[in-house]
Amino acid sequence: MLTTVYLIFMSLLAGILTGIIGMASLTLYPVLLSIGVPPISANATITVATVGAGVGTIASSLKELRNHWKMAIIVASLSTTGSVLGALILIHSSNSGFKKIVPLFILLAGIMLLWPSASKNDTKKGSTVITFIKWLSVILIGLYNGYFGAASGLLMIAVLSKLIGGKYITYNAIRNFS
Repeated sequence: MLTTVYLIFMSLLAGILTGIIGMASLTLYPVLLSIGVPPISANATITVATVGAGVGTIASSLKELRNHWKMAIIVASLSTTGSVLGALILIHSSNSGFKKIVPLFILLAGIMLLWPSASKNDTKKGSTVITFIKWLSVILIGLYNGYFGAASGLLMIAVLSKLIGGKYITYNAIRNFS
């Protein structure tokens, strides 16, 4: 009974956090491990469980997406491509290998989040190479999301803040859509 209450509480917290900044996996992964769920099963469980939250966050983001559908569709297409590749890699992974690589992913996610966001002027300037790297980052975050997912929403926020610039509410809505 206590485990059920614990899971319900943490799931509600993760649902709230996913709409705000995309932290469901980072919140729930250690929770599922703490009750004995194997790493890959925990990851897959979270991915399936957050589909409903994704529908809700998209619905709540429709107003912000109104003038940004083209960008949202491009980001979603690139992210989905990467996610499919990441899921294919995950399918062929072992629990032991997965456990070894996950801390590195979380460290890299944290470093990425500490990177300063671009100002509006920074997004207008920049070379083609830098722009290519930013768009490639969307695909790589999708790959990461398909493989592990924890903090991928945060990573996408970090990249979209540099790629799109502007208001947080706009690139968060695009992240919710993608």
